[in-house]
Amino acid sequence: MKRIIIATFYTSSSSRLPNKPRVAHNHRHHNLFFIYSPNTPFEVSPPLSLRKFNTHILQAKSQAGVSSSVAARRQEIMVRTTTREEEEEEAAAGEVTDQENKKTAAGKCSWAAPVVAMVAVQVMFAGSQILTKLAINEGMLVLAILTYRHIVAALCIAPLAFLLDRRKIGENLTPNVCLWTFITALTGITLGMGLFYYGLKDTSATYATNFSNLIPIVTFFFSILVRMESLKLGTRWGQLKIVGAFLCVGGALVISLYKGVSLSSFHHKTLTTVVLHKTNQHMTRGTILLVASCLGYAVWFISQAQLLKVLPSKNLGNLLTCVMASIQTAILGICLDRSGNSWSLGWNVKLMNVLFSGAFASAASFYLIIWAVEKKGPSYPSMFDPLSVVFVAIIEAIFFGEDFTLGILLGMILMIAGLYSYLWGKRGESESSNSAAEISTLDVDKEVVVPVTSHEV
Repeated sequence: MKRIIIATFYTSSSSRLPNKPRVAHNHRHHNLFFIYSPNTPFEVSPPLSLRKFNTHILQAKSQAGVSSSVAARRQEIMVRTTTREEEEEEAAAGEVTDQENKKTAAGKCSWAAPVVAMVAVQVMFAGSQILTKLAINEGMLVLAILTYRHIVAALCIAPLAFLLDRRKIGENLTPNVCLWTFITALTGITLGMGLFYYGLKDTSATYATNFSNLIPIVTFFFSILVRMESLKLGTRWGQLKIVGAFLCVGGALVISLYKGVSLSSFHHKTLTTVVLHKTNQHMTRGTILLVASCLGYAVWFISQAQLLKVLPSKNLGNLLTCVMASIQTAILGICLDRSGNSWSLGWNVKLMNVLFSGAFASAASFYLIIWAVEKKGPSYPSMFDPLSVVFVAIIEAIFFGEDFTLGILLGMILMIAGLYSYLWGKRGESESSNSAAEISTLDVDKEVVVPVTSHEV
């Protein structure tokens, strides 16, 4: 803002020279106008005439009016901006609160949903084993069960596999993929599941299901033999894995060698009970077959890791494995037994077993396990494997009058404790290796580690 200085000087009309002032009667006064800025107080404008001064005053007034209107407008804008900022802050605070509420709800959902899914998977496994035991005792061939089951599973998996990976089918059907698909189907289904079902035929469902807890341990020992894993006895996690392995082996020995007293009091004889006990019990042969099935599953996990390298699509890989397994078991089954009773299906427990095992224990459980692995990690589904043992034992004891002995209980406790000890060590080892990989900036070849996931029985 500029200021105006008015200086008044009186001069005489008769004054000629400044050094010789003369007093005159008619004095004339002159107003000299100066303008200066307070920012530069030592700079003063030259004297202005009255006309120029009036023009300057008018310009100053108009500028002052514009400045005041601009200032008012700016103040109004600032008020509006402040109000808008306050509204935005309130809205942001509300959004943060909503997000926190959603995170809390999502946290509860993320904790509960995988648990429910894995419990459902174990219920499917338990139901499949009970129905398979009944179908075998009805005279159905084990290889026929596997053939029909995986045909149903392939039909259930095919729509989603074609929907998601239909463009990859042609380029992924390479000789290498076909080779590893054949090996995966042979080791995991034809041998692993086939030997398990033959062991189930000679024993009970509870007895056979206990041996499923040995599969991660056998896989661990086999991985050590082929140098895919190391013991790492000097670390805490390696020691936990070794302790867990010995506990599982000890539990299996207790179940096999020690019977003890019967703890179940549900001995009402029904037709189903007679069907369950109709076959001869060959415990020694059944135990050997169950251990051999664990070896088959151990090789299956390793072959799965190789299949995922050449065929990353899990949906397509599982579909091809089911198709290949159906072909393998059908050829072997026809070579072993061509009788009609071994392959026939009717409106009975045989058909129920094929549909339930194929649609739920194979297809639905596959997607639930994949989803749980993506949410919680590869070792998460295996933590729920002991539940199938509990479910099968309860169902057999209550509905089928199967003896639940002290030896089975003690062995079950040892195997469950060993499995959790092994999984604890496996998880801690994975976390420590991931932390070390994040810290390190060097590019190194990663060690191939076979993920411990739930198996299909």
